[in-house]
Amino acid sequence: MSALPTLSDQSDSNTNKRVFTNVRPNVHSAHVSRRVLVADDNPYIRKALCRLFEAEADYDLCAEAVNGKHAIELALQCRPELIILDLSMPVLNGLQAARELKRLMPSVPIILFSLHDEVSGIHLGIKDLPVDRIASKTDPGALMQHVRELVPA
Repeated sequence: MSALPTLSDQSDSNTNKRVFTNVRPNVHSAHVSRRVLVADDNPYIRKALCRLFEAEADYDLCAEAVNGKHAIELALQCRPELIILDLSMPVLNGLQAARELKRLMPSVPIILFSLHDEVSGIHLGIKDLPVDRIASKTDPGALMQHVRELVPA
């Protein structure tokens, strides 16, 4: 870890101002990764999603939740730019959590992640789904396409 900038007893003879030493130039790039929160009660699915996002330089996993209530708590703490929710979770399922998250963070896109290929609002008996997209757990490529469309890097 580098030392913090320290004020030197020396002064710049041209301006008669004190000089800071140990100052490093800003080496951070202008590129900022997009923050993603993942909620799934299955630890294997969560780990697979972690690996999927680790392979993507433009996206960082900011939190992992084990249920819908936990997802809401973590979302309020880490302020993700995208939320991926499992449909079937304990405590609060993905739809219940999505409703509350949309109320709290209406501009944050939500992807509902399901094992079922043909899930839609019609299949769930809901006209106004509180999610932006629905993705199948069987097609991680389609999930990443939805991610890139909703929060471009």
